[in-house]
Amino acid sequence: MQTLKNLRYTFYHDGPVLSSCADNIVMETYFSLTATTLYYWYRDSALTDHPYEADFISVQYSSPHKVKFRKLVVINNYAIVGDSSGKIQIFQPRELKQKMELLLVQQIMSHSSDVLDMKMSNNQLYVLHANLISVFRDFYYQMNAHVTQPKHIKLQLNAHLLSAILDQNVVLLFIADSNKIKIYMDQCEDEVTLTHLGYLSEDIQRPDVATMDTTAVSAKNSIVLTGNKTGNITIWTFHLVLSADSVKLQFKQVMSTWQNGIRVSCVQLSPFYLLSFSFDEDGCCVVMDMKYNKVVNKFIPHAKLVTSAQLYQEQGLLLTGSLDYTVKLWNVWVKE
Repeated sequence: MQTLKNLRYTFYHDGPVLSSCADNIVMETYFSLTATTLYYWYRDSALTDHPYEADFISVQYSSPHKVKFRKLVVINNYAIVGDSSGKIQIFQPRELKQKMELLLVQQIMSHSSDVLDMKMSNNQLYVLHANLISVFRDFYYQMNAHVTQPKHIKLQLNAHLLSAILDQNVVLLFIADSNKIKIYMDQCEDEVTLTHLGYLSEDIQRPDVATMDTTAVSAKNSIVLTGNKTGNITIWTFHLVLSADSVKLQFKQVMSTWQNGIRVSCVQLSPFYLLSFSFDEDGCCVVMDMKYNKVVNKFIPHAKLVTSAQLYQEQGLLLTGSLDYTVKLWNVWVKE
């Protein structure tokens, strides 16, 4: 595997990009979000197999007056958007009269406060508000049946970040405030209950100083990657053992490194290749080899803070969004 940083496409927006995600990475369709507009990017199927940026068409949907879009997740050709009023809005691109449009197919009230973060895992939608989390069971199926009802669970922290990971048929939630990262477990049963397991720390009973001022977190395949406001990147591994009457969770810090001294805005993991991607508010990206604890690549994907990054490991593609009004698709490696 050879690491690259070749720019494939750039998509331009009417404002700072908050989030971006592929709808279908193979068919090359994408969603992106600004505070005022949801975008859907696609290309004419009659075009060549090697399209240019100019071949892409964008369809847009504007937010209601005084309501700001906040977060975006994508599932099965639907864009799920959380907004500043606490609503979850569900959109789908459809071709009507030979013209593609973004249709608002459903609105759900998650909670009457601002949506801070959202994650989808194991078909459960988790919506983070300041001091509670809304859980939607079997979201995709209930969404199509128009029977979605969230369960609200109070949190004993003023949260701002959320990451979720499926592990051993349960969902682990990593929820951060300014001082710590709490770990909750959802066993995805009919009754919604979140069990507090402890903290992201080698002593899970106590918060770890390495998790203070966390500004980015990503969890995949028993690896957790965090970044903070002073440019520190920390990588953890964990082991979860479930039995009929107990839960054992153990974390180990395997790497902690200081990079540019600038706030880390988002992070991504490639567990198969043991690579980490960290982005900062100046628009820089650092690629670390987690096995050998060394930098293998540095590049500047954007002119301003990187707000979102989605890694598509099998295709070797990285989709990034930024406050510089752009979304970019990168070839980040090829298989040798």
